Amino acid sequence: MKAPALLLLALLLLPAPRPAAGEDLSKGARKVLEAAVRLARLRRLKESSARRFAEAVEKLPVPDLEQVILRLSLREWKKPPPSLPGVKRILVRSWGTRRFGKEAVERVPDLLARVQAEDPAVREETLGLALRLEDLRLARTLALEWRASDSRVVRMRAVEVMGDLLEYGVKGRGEVRDALLEGLRDPDPAVRALACRRAFEARVPAVFDWALAHLEDDGRAKVEWWGREVVLRPGEEALRGLAELTRIQRELTWRGYRRLSPEQKESLAGLFAAWRKSKGAAFPPPGFREASFDPRPSTVQTRVVPAHGDTARFEFWAGIDRTKIRVLLDEIEAFAVTKHDFEVNFHLRYMAQGMRVDDGEAYRRHFPAARRYVLARKAIGCFAVVFQPLLGDRVRIFLAFHDPR
Repeated sequence: MKAPALLLLALLLLPAPRPAAGEDLSKGARKVLEAAVRLARLRRLKESSARRFAEAVEKLPVPDLEQVILRLSLREWKKPPPSLPGVKRILVRSWGTRRFGKEAVERVPDLLARVQAEDPAVREETLGLALRLEDLRLARTLALEWRASDSRVVRMRAVEVMGDLLEYGVKGRGEVRDALLEGLRDPDPAVRALACRRAFEARVPAVFDWALAHLEDDGRAKVEWWGREVVLRPGEEALRGLAELTRIQRELTWRGYRRLSPEQKESLAGLFAAWRKSKGAAFPPPGFREASFDPRPSTVQTRVVPAHGDTARFEFWAGIDRTKIRVLLDEIEAFAVTKHDFEVNFHLRYMAQGMRVDDGEAYRRHFPAARRYVLARKAIGCFAVVFQPLLGDRVRIFLAFHDPR
């Protein structure tokens, strides 16, 4: 046998390439990789072979499965084997389903490529897409991983997604909350400003003290956000959040604040601090002078309905006096402001029957979908409504009801 032929034979017998700093494959992973290479060379991947291979893949731990996918992708083929696409599809489907759920695998095109992407435009698009799934594992994972991206746009989108996830009551809320607060230390003023805004909207207690300490943060960033060019300043967002929450000096603009004397600024900060001390919490439960409401909702319900003009009905008993409450949302319209950002129009009507008879209605127009809308009544309770636009022209509605204390 000639030398070139011997060299070619040696190359073919070499194992699949592996990452430079990677660890050796486990015994199970090695077997799956060998099976993948063998099946990939088949002229046609039989259904029975694919089923047995999928069963073996399911038994493999996710980190090992990721290594198998990586090694198979790095392997150099003179000519792509005929069944390679089918084998990769089985591997990637198992990996994606176990990490992010079946919905992500079925509804996010090129899931593996998107998760591995470095392109900021692809990452931002993927974050927006992941937030429209009913299963929020993909959005949570990517927001936490990409919050340290080199791209300001990606970090801003990650902050926005984390704020939305908190509104949707995502599992692992503590980790998401802590990651959102990390955005307050970002070197870019636009990210700090947006993290402050979303932390106030999601009622994260630690943002109150941060805002008090950063009213003078006059960093400035001009960015395109929610379909328009805006200037974001962390100090301005801190002032707005404190003023809206406490209702102290709500008419004071950022420019007006900058013109205050040092003594006046110190006095204003003192008013904010005194408000918190009197309330006993950074975000006390909403209420009127006559009543406040339990911060823990006594009922939480969700409905998924078509995104345009459909009706969602909620029915439950108020815990305080067994009043039956019916809530009707109709004239619903969820529409995109940008590729990633949605607003909602809706009409809400509630009816209470029992010891505390009451009813009421409200319209909201151009309401950001992932923001809490609170409708408080001193006699009945406090409603909080949040919308999540979903793929397939649908919308999920979260309704939480808080009983009076």
